[in-house]
Parts: sequence; structure tokens; C-alpha cells
Amino acid sequence: MPFAGGWPKPWRKTKRHARGEVIVTDKNSETRSTAIAAAIILVGATALLYLMPDVIVRLGDISPWLGTGFGVLIILAFFLVFWLRARHQRRKGL
Repeated sequence: MPFAGGWPKPWRKTKRHARGEVIVTDKNSETRSTAIAAAIILVGATALLYLMPDVIVRLGDISPWLGTGFGVLIILAFFLVFWLRARHQRRKGL
């Protein structure tokens, strides 16, 4: 064996925290988690944006300001999801 610990495993990633702890993570599980999160966000956003025009028109019949406010909130919520996800990944160290 060329290495004391055996052959390097490219699918494993090690992280060293401030306290000196070494954590071994599996890249496959991180990739799978990211793909599942992206799929959930995509399906949710698609459903919401598909239904949004009908809801805005119905709310606009009540009050134009209500329809406009709902549209603005939905678009801001779309970006809020990505901001929260990026913040979570930054804290997690990814």
C-alpha cells in the first residue's frame, strides 16, 4: 500500500472544524440532497407560478392593490427561497 491509510477515496470528503474534529462525509449523499432540494424548489415554484395569474386576476377584481401586492409577494418569495438556501449552505460550510 502506498499510503498509510490505504488508497485515497475520491467519493469521501473530510472536513476539519475549529475544535479539530474531523468529519467524513459522503459526496454522493450531499449530491443527492442537493438534487432533491432543487427538485422540490422547482416543482413548488412551477406550481405557484402556474396558478399565480388566476389568483392575481381574482384578487384584482376585489382590489387592484391586492392583486399587485400578491404578485410582488410571490416573486419576492421565489428569491427568498434561494437566499435562505444559500445562507444555509454557507453556514454549513458547503
